[in-house]
Amino acid sequence: LGRAFVLEEERGTALALRLHARATAVWCGKFAFSALLLFGLSVIETPLLLGVLSIDVTKANFGALACVLGMGSVGVAAVFTTTSALVAQASAKGALLPALSFPVLVPALFMGVHATKVALGTPAFDAASKRLGTWQATGADIAVLGSYGAAAIAVSLLLFDYVWND
Repeated sequence: LGRAFVLEEERGTALALRLHARATAVWCGKFAFSALLLFGLSVIETPLLLGVLSIDVTKANFGALACVLGMGSVGVAAVFTTTSALVAQASAKGALLPALSFPVLVPALFMGVHATKVALGTPAFDAASKRLGTWQATGADIAVLGSYGAAAIAVSLLLFDYVWND
């Protein structure tokens, strides 16, 4: 995801892209690809991880888990799309993307991990799930992930014109 804009800068096609496309169109295309890639990878990776960790999935709510994966993918893709555009224009590209992205992604990571634990019915969160129901127990986390994704998209769209054209 961090190399979303690096290829254009390295190949010298970024100027042509700037001349022929609006900044919001470029951001939306890169964001859509990143979000679909993240969601697709999480759909493939989740069953593998559940098998490797031998997690009992009889208590899992896969609808809630799919919501968590979808909302998390949208938020992470929005942040990485904008920060990768910043990193592409920098001379030292190595560790700059994680340094810029991690502080912004911390709230989404905390909510995503908590909601995943509840949706899978892990023992620590099984009592809350039984008392409230899985949807109600994960509802607040899913709402926060959705709000985070919406805020990340809005802020990215507002700032991307400045990042892309400067």
